[in-house]
Amino acid sequence: MATFGRNDFEKREPHAGSQAFAPIPNGKYRAIVSGGSISQHPDGDDQWELEFTIQSEPYMGRRVWNKYRLESKDAEKRQWDKNSLGQVYDSIGLSHEIQHPSQMVSQTPVEVAVRQFTSKSDSSKVYNFVKYCNPLASAAHTKAVQTATTTMPGVVVEHSTPVNSAPSTQEIPW
Repeated sequence: MATFGRNDFEKREPHAGSQAFAPIPNGKYRAIVSGGSISQHPDGDDQWELEFTIQSEPYMGRRVWNKYRLESKDAEKRQWDKNSLGQVYDSIGLSHEIQHPSQMVSQTPVEVAVRQFTSKSDSSKVYNFVKYCNPLASAAHTKAVQTATTTMPGVVVEHSTPVNSAPSTQEIPW
């Protein structure tokens, strides 16, 4: 019987100057919501965390996160985070109440604006976060994809392109 272990292959050394885990540059990227969890903020309130997976090169597969404090004691911060989470909610075409951020996981592609920030405790550490989220498709298209995937269990929409609406009778030249 064959076995396989640490000594059975040649380890590849990381490429000098590798950017594999360097922060993603500020910009807009195509992404999907790929995860959601709830964690405790140091101030004691819960925070919702969404994970976005980039779907465009050269950062395909890289993940960025954003945290939303929906019960923050700071009313301005609480409303800001609710509005930011609402952008994601609308962008993926949700219309029902959710109890957990994992219910926002969706294959509907969105446009995310990724920004960098420097750690307050260690200025050598630079992180990414999602500043805002916009839909890539019209609300009608997003709703159609969501309806198709919920009414036909097991169906996975791997790629979907919005179709332009039919022209009105005044736009047809004959």
